[in-house]
Amino acid sequence: MTVSPYRIDLAGRSVVVVGGDGPALGHIAELLAAGAKVTVVGENVVATVEDLAERGLLRWKQHTYSVGDLDYMWLAVAATSNPALNASIALEAEARRILTVRVDTPGSDGASKDRLKTVGKVTPVAGGPGYPRLHPTPRTAAHSRAARADERG
Repeated sequence: MTVSPYRIDLAGRSVVVVGGDGPALGHIAELLAAGAKVTVVGENVVATVEDLAERGLLRWKQHTYSVGDLDYMWLAVAATSNPALNASIALEAEARRILTVRVDTPGSDGASKDRLKTVGKVTPVAGGPGYPRLHPTPRTAAHSRAARADERG
């Protein structure tokens, strides 16, 4: 099973990325690495996207986004530089029950340091309950006794 940075098995699943410039490139790379069948929708894309399409590593629909570009997709990534268009894509995806990632919303590209926000005395650093790195290291009874002894002095 190949798991994407979104923690979803995307191997063999159809995914659309709307937009083909800077903000989209990282998502495209991650989706391809996860084994997704990537379609990029965008009139103007960077040379990297053109090259990937020419090599058959993704499909490129060279036009502006239109209703219907989400047909048969499992995940949509709204990665344009136009927040209104990203919102429109997200609304269509939601209406069709298609998972959506927007690059113009906080946290859309992971927990990047510049997007962490301190709330009171708490700074979120990763996932929530159940996040594997937040679980304490298992300790034996001997470790627990030693820790209590250290606390008592």
